[in-house]
Amino acid sequence: MMKKILLILIVSFILIGCVPLNEMTINEIIEANINNNVNIANQHRRGYKYFLPRGMNIVQVKDFNEVAKSNEGYYYLYFDLVSYFNEVRQEYKINPNAYFSMAINNGDSFGYLEINRLNEKYLIEIMYNYAKIEVIVGEKDIRQAVHNAVVILSTTRYNDKVLANFMGNNTLRFGEYEFNIFETRNNVESSYLTAIDAEGHSDEENHDTDLIR
Repeated sequence: MMKKILLILIVSFILIGCVPLNEMTINEIIEANINNNVNIANQHRRGYKYFLPRGMNIVQVKDFNEVAKSNEGYYYLYFDLVSYFNEVRQEYKINPNAYFSMAINNGDSFGYLEINRLNEKYLIEIMYNYAKIEVIVGEKDIRQAVHNAVVILSTTRYNDKVLANFMGNNTLRFGEYEFNIFETRNNVESSYLTAIDAEGHSDEENHDTDLIR
C-alpha cells in the first residue's frame, strides 16, 4: 500500500513538475505532459484506462462518457474507442478567432486545444489520444484545467484485445451521447455536454463495474 502511495506521489510530481503552473505558458503545460510518456493509471474502464490527477473525482460514468469534478468545475470526458480502433485521423485547423488555439502533435499522437470566451468564463476543449475533454472555468483557472485535462488524455491507454472483442461481437455501443471529438463547439454544438448538463450531477460516484486491469 505504501509503495502504491509513493508511486502516485512520484508520478504526480513528474506530471506537475517543479515549476508552478502560473509561471508556465499553456504551450509549456501541454508539452511537459505529452512528453513525459508516463504509463500509470488509477482509473480502469472497459477498453481503456487513465490517470486521474489528485483533487479530482469521477462523479458519473455512462458508456464511454464520464464526468469528473474538481475545484475548477466539471470536466466532461468522451473516449472515442471506435476512432482509435479504426485509426481515424483528422487535422485541426487553427482558429484565429479563439482566445487560444493550437494543434497538438507528438509522434503518431495528435489533437488540439481550443479555448473560447463564454460570457464571463472560458470554454476549454482539448482532444488528444482519441479522447476529448470539455470544461468551463474562470480565467484564473485556465492553466490548472488545461493541466488536469492533458494529464488525463496523455495517460490514456487502450486495450486492443478488449476493443477487438467489442468490434467482433458488435457490442461496442455508441449511446445517445456520441459526438465528433474532432470538431469544436465553435463549429458544432456538443450534444454530450448539453445532455449531461440537462441531467445534472450527483456527488456520489457512479462507476461501470465491468473494468479492465
